[in-house]
Amino acid sequence: HPWRNHDGFESEVPTGVTGGTKFGQPTPALDAQVRKLRYPTLQRVAHTLPSDPKWRAHVVRAIRVLERSKDWDFKSKLEAVNKMKEIYEYMRSSDHYTSGLDEKLPLLRIPGNLKKYAKGVQYQRSFPRRYRVVKAFTRYRPSLTTITQMKISPAKNNF
Repeated sequence: HPWRNHDGFESEVPTGVTGGTKFGQPTPALDAQVRKLRYPTLQRVAHTLPSDPKWRAHVVRAIRVLERSKDWDFKSKLEAVNKMKEIYEYMRSSDHYTSGLDEKLPLLRIPGNLKKYAKGVQYQRSFPRRYRVVKAFTRYRPSLTTITQMKISPAKNNF
């Protein structure tokens, strides 16, 4: 590990197997390292990230998610991040794919918190303003149990 602030101690709890084909074999080097670390993080693979900002953000997000996941072993996490970095290294820049998608799909309906990837682009709204409020007071078919339709007050029609 590049920094020594994660070092812990060797536990006295016995590890390994008590029988089978792996009995008596030494533990793998990576497992022995992880067992000594207090907080095993993926900082050892967080170097040489892709230069493209969007691909870099994807890899950083994957690292953060994998650090929190309990279902993967540490070796598989390292392999996954390294493969992801290698794939993004051979891909074209994100601008190439974004321009192709913008050409084929001119209406980008994307929420405002994702606009950091395409600054200055005007997005078209998916639905008109206050669509859900209007939708709450309209019915698409008459009720099966009532005889008369629902009456909407004129004050609610003035949006």
